[in-house]
Amino acid sequence: MITEQRLIREYTFSASSESDRRPDPHPWTRLRQEKTMSIDNNVDGNKSQSNEQQILNLFEAGDRALMAADVESLSQIFADDYIQYDDSGRPHTKQAILETLRSGALRYPSIVSTQRTVRLFGDTAVVHGSESDEVERAGQRSSARYLYLDVLMKQNGEWKIIASQLARPVE
Repeated sequence: MITEQRLIREYTFSASSESDRRPDPHPWTRLRQEKTMSIDNNVDGNKSQSNEQQILNLFEAGDRALMAADVESLSQIFADDYIQYDDSGRPHTKQAILETLRSGALRYPSIVSTQRTVRLFGDTAVVHGSESDEVERAGQRSSARYLYLDVLMKQNGEWKIIASQLARPVE
């Protein structure tokens, strides 16, 4: 299933979203009708929510946690063996990312998502999209635009982000 969501984060969510049908590039998966979903501002663990909505809520909670440097929440969102490859290809473990946030060496005062697509494959999901961030590193604030690709797995009934890849868009 492919679900595309356009939204603005920082606790303000776009009420209008657009989605379009695309052929599934993987013939072994079943393409189901795409639909646009509204964002619920909290993650309440409601088991009746669709997997797509649970994942979208998880990403919203992750964005709020990044902006607040809430390492406790991020620790629950990232799998224990989480790995992130930054836009230069360097790997960062969950522990290293959480420590950088905990120390205040890196802050995200603003995260604005411009697109997010969720694709489900059973208990595995791929989420890709783009965002514009305000980043503060060593007291210096700058803007950054990213494309990202995240892989999630459902573990013990909970979605966890297990891997991420960041890239800079071609300008």
